[in-house]
Amino acid sequence: MTPLVIGHAGPSIQLSTLPTLSKCGPLTRCCQWNRCALYNSRVDRDALISRFRGGYDAVERAVEGLTSDDLDRPGHDDGWTPRQVVHHLADSEATAYVRLRKLVAEDEAIIQAYDEPEFARRLHYDRPIGSSLAVLKAVRAASLELLESLSPDEWTRQGTHAESGPYSVDDWLRIYAAHSHDHANQIVE
Repeated sequence: MTPLVIGHAGPSIQLSTLPTLSKCGPLTRCCQWNRCALYNSRVDRDALISRFRGGYDAVERAVEGLTSDDLDRPGHDDGWTPRQVVHHLADSEATAYVRLRKLVAEDEAIIQAYDEPEFARRLHYDRPIGSSLAVLKAVRAASLELLESLSPDEWTRQGTHAESGPYSVDDWLRIYAAHSHDHANQIVE
């Protein structure tokens, strides 16, 4: 697989050089590295928006044809099962939906963290995945429409993430452009 390189001017970051999600345990903060890993890199919004646009399709392809047994097979090193990954993506995307709107609509927005392992433990990640795929698809489509509508001034809006500090619309896009793709790769590994 060719690594995705973000930015075409100045220093580039290859996503393939960042920690892989397949090393995460079933109840670890498997996405936390992504919050800060791409800060300070030049943003190529068109490329990131395009990558964001394809995130649901990547997940759909990754789970297509999987049996119930396949969905419940732990990943490498007893990592999350594909079923857990899909539910995590729905919860994460619903959280991302709210975060983006807070950044755009609120001055000095406070972006709350959430406890991914507790969500996995308490929200019955052993249930069927159909509704979580529908959530992922719907909220991602709504966020894409909003991103494509933002004015130049709205792209400069920022708030503060409770765990990682300054957090802008561009930071949000960098994180969520990669998130679904990273987890789709985790499912097929």
